[in-house]
Amino acid sequence: MFGLFQDNRDIIDTMCKEHEIGRNHIRQAKQALSSGNAAALEENMNAWAKLLFDHIKKEDEILFPWMDRALSDSQIGILFSQFREIEHSFGETASAFEKFAETV
Repeated sequence: MFGLFQDNRDIIDTMCKEHEIGRNHIRQAKQALSSGNAAALEENMNAWAKLLFDHIKKEDEILFPWMDRALSDSQIGILFSQFREIEHSFGETASAFEKFAETV
């Protein structure tokens, strides 16, 4: 999806960087859990939660509106088709994840 955007890559680059920061918090939390370091686990999970909250806000208020303005109807149709194909490839796995999320 991001390949459709040639202009103003700063927004996309920032969002991708935040994804990597979030993954690092999760890796650190996993390591802390394995080593029994409760303080590091708490610190990384809290940092990840704050990052996630702020990241979703940026997506909703900046990224998605910008993308909506920039994409043509044709591009939106192509993306919709590609997303459906990917979703279909997950089969029942997607439903299992949805049920798990509802349970949690």
